[in-house]
Amino acid sequence: RPETYLSQFLPGTVFGSLFDAESNGGQLRLRREVLDFLCGNMAAARGGIRLFTGRPEGMLQTRFETARALDAAMHTGEKRIILLSGPAGCGKCYQIEHLCSRRGMDCVFADMDMLDHSPAAIADAAFLSRLYGAYLCLYHLDGRDADGSLAKPPAMMLEAIRRIQVEQDAMFLLSQNAIHPNFGMLCIDVVMEKSTENQRAELFSACLENMPLAPDVDAYELASKFCFEPKQIVDACRQAAGVAAINGVPADAALIHRCCY
Repeated sequence: RPETYLSQFLPGTVFGSLFDAESNGGQLRLRREVLDFLCGNMAAARGGIRLFTGRPEGMLQTRFETARALDAAMHTGEKRIILLSGPAGCGKCYQIEHLCSRRGMDCVFADMDMLDHSPAAIADAAFLSRLYGAYLCLYHLDGRDADGSLAKPPAMMLEAIRRIQVEQDAMFLLSQNAIHPNFGMLCIDVVMEKSTENQRAELFSACLENMPLAPDVDAYELASKFCFEPKQIVDACRQAAGVAAINGVPADAALIHRCCY
């Protein structure tokens, strides 16, 4: 029963007060402020669930080939699971955020490492995504061996995903190693390769283009020195721009180096 389930996150709440006065096609609809409160409580209870609200402005596209592949996957017109794999830090979550921003959709992200690959946490994240009408993204799916090395996703976690998949229009599963689960529905593989030095240099150039810079800043030198992935580069350049603006001086190489670390 929904009221029984919700009561663990909204104790002492009158169930009828959770919904909008006007129903939509005869269906009850949770009020947005209740959803936001519920999301906060569930995130606090689980420690690895967050809601991403699409914000197209200020998001820099960093991997056009991946964006095109994701767009093609989303235009299949069927319920689908998108399996996005790539090395640590390559910007997988950032690509999903960018996709959601362009499509004007919210997305519930669940960090399976923080959630100990718990089937119950997957059910909570899926429930929350359906309440919001949002996409669902489960990331850090890879398991760990006793020595800490990457392993296949735990079987119990994959079984939990199978149970919720039929109720999700689109679900994203992110991992470092490609996984090939037998989910019995459309699964689309998208692979992100590690960025090259030229790609990093182009991204540094784009990020630094409208920033006052000291003469010692060179995008190709930064790209060769810092083998970072797109999200890290974007964040570091934004941080450098903020510090330079506060200090009222152009950003020099030393400042960008500090922000990269």
